[in-house]
Amino acid sequence: MNHKRQLVNIVIAVVLVLLTVSCHRKKSAIARNTETAFLIGQKFPDLIFLDSAGKESRITFSTNELTIVDFWFNDCPGCLIEMKDFAQLLNKTQAKIQIVSISTNAFHLWKSGFKSPGPALSFLKTSNPSWSHYCLRSTEDPSLGNYFPNDNLKAMQDNFHASTYPCYLVVNNQGQIIETPGSAVAYLDSLIQKH
Repeated sequence: MNHKRQLVNIVIAVVLVLLTVSCHRKKSAIARNTETAFLIGQKFPDLIFLDSAGKESRITFSTNELTIVDFWFNDCPGCLIEMKDFAQLLNKTQAKIQIVSISTNAFHLWKSGFKSPGPALSFLKTSNPSWSHYCLRSTEDPSLGNYFPNDNLKAMQDNFHASTYPCYLVVNNQGQIIETPGSAVAYLDSLIQKH
């Protein structure tokens, strides 16, 4: 009888934990990222990124109402889960929105995801004119073999105080950061429901 009671208590505890985690995820999905919230109202820094051919590039904000800048890395579970939904959500929105996904990985690791993405990175093969992919430009010697170049980590910390991923910034067509959502998917969903 005592074992049965312990088992029931354990099952109840597990259910309560799962409900708490589920509710927390729903709340945090639409919540502001407090780590980067201080950036609201500031201009997005003029950073140089690399495209998949290794050419330097900058983000153009003026051609879209909103740009969601998505900082991520190849082995980030939360990043990959959200990115799988981006193309479908962009197709549903009526607003002029672009997503710019910027990898913090070393260039060669990020680029290998385009050549042979495997199941986890298969969304990289999705062609959508409103979704661009770049990598933070690093000057670190690639022979060091760092998964995250130290200067990329420093750029993320210096410019955005970001240490958690995914890290999203919503930028208007003037280049001003207007929101720092905890979830780009929830943010896009809310925009779709408004229109």
